[in-house]
Amino acid sequence: MVQMNSPDPSVSTTLREPTRSARTGFIAKLVVEVFLIFQGTLERLTLWICHSMPMKLSLKSMIIAGALFKAICFLFISLLNALLRPYGGAYLAILMSLYPGYDAVSGPIGIIVGTFYSLLAGGLAGFLFGWLYNFFAEKA
Repeated sequence: MVQMNSPDPSVSTTLREPTRSARTGFIAKLVVEVFLIFQGTLERLTLWICHSMPMKLSLKSMIIAGALFKAICFLFISLLNALLRPYGGAYLAILMSLYPGYDAVSGPIGIIVGTFYSLLAGGLAGFLFGWLYNFFAEKA
């Protein structure tokens, strides 16, 4: 509380400082307002971009992104499985049935073979996703 001196000594004015919850509430309202303004601007920008040009995906970029993503995920799970043996065992067992020549227990050779297969599978998945997206984007 802040005491204010008034010209009349019989009247004392007391001002209250805002409480912590009042300040927090004000900051929260301010953050929400800024977010809503930004969200509206982002939605308008998205609508303008979508209506001004047809969106197509680069198949080359999708192939590279899919291949790298799948290969890195496989490599990560394989290395963790080599260090902590039960980790990812079910996933790697499924891949052993899909990838001929891959064996999760064979050590570094199995990891290299599996990473190669994952690179191919991820590239194929990226190509199919990009091709399907472009196919249906042209129709819309």
